[in-house]
Amino acid sequence: MRHQAWLIQRYYLKRCRAVRDTLEHEPVFALSSALGLMGIAPPETAVLDLGKEHIVVRNRDARRGHPANVACHAWSLLDDRIVIRIFDLYCTSPAATFAQFVRFNWFEETIILADRLTCRDERLRRATKQELMDFLDERKVYGGKAARRALRLSRPNTDSRWERELRLDAMKWGLPNPEANHPVDLGSGLAWLDMAYEKYRVAMEFHGQQHLEQYVADTRRMNALAAKNWVVLPAWQSTVLDQAELHRYFSQVAAALEHAGAVDFLHPRMDLWTLSGNPELLEPF
Repeated sequence: MRHQAWLIQRYYLKRCRAVRDTLEHEPVFALSSALGLMGIAPPETAVLDLGKEHIVVRNRDARRGHPANVACHAWSLLDDRIVIRIFDLYCTSPAATFAQFVRFNWFEETIILADRLTCRDERLRRATKQELMDFLDERKVYGGKAARRALRLSRPNTDSRWERELRLDAMKWGLPNPEANHPVDLGSGLAWLDMAYEKYRVAMEFHGQQHLEQYVADTRRMNALAAKNWVVLPAWQSTVLDQAELHRYFSQVAAALEHAGAVDFLHPRMDLWTLSGNPELLEPF
């Protein structure tokens, strides 16, 4: 993950420097360009021309006279407090980039962007969830309502997009909100579960391609968790991509919860926007 972030950042450093050298002023990069400088791949579904570099200015008149490969956006919120320096370039801060991106992003991608900015890896983490919320609370942002609702569904310390999608799909299906990245003390050390219902000792784990290479280590961990009376249900990429398989998987999670004594825990199936408007369903179960 760190190597991928480095490749993305190096690619955008080259692109942004090339643009900076053609301008008569020091640009502040924004949106997809700012994310790229932070080592984050911009959402492919964003309603932006990702082939251009995006910069931000405070006044509309300042947008004139830029080359064709530069998209210049006027944003009245721009000031020195929301600008950071990455190497020799300037861009909007992580919280400002998140807030500005809302109007160009699908709702689910906004949730995923919040997760990415607040990821588990401390070297790749760009913000805390509280910092994102504080920015929205302190300023009137276009799309602020959608951003706040996205943050309700965001979970910091999540590194895998597939883990995020599995968690969100579980809640859309009707399962209660699991705790993300739950630690379990095995005596010999901590095991981290992707998604867990601690009270009932039921967990969901996403296994990526790399798990095939570390099967022995994973088996030892699963055995240790089983010895602590944890039921861990693994899911693969094929599980997430196949709706019938996903339905079967979530049915098994529900059955495990029922077997552990959970009652009346399923809620009606709903989309993420509707779910974000029901705070009681977002409480950890």
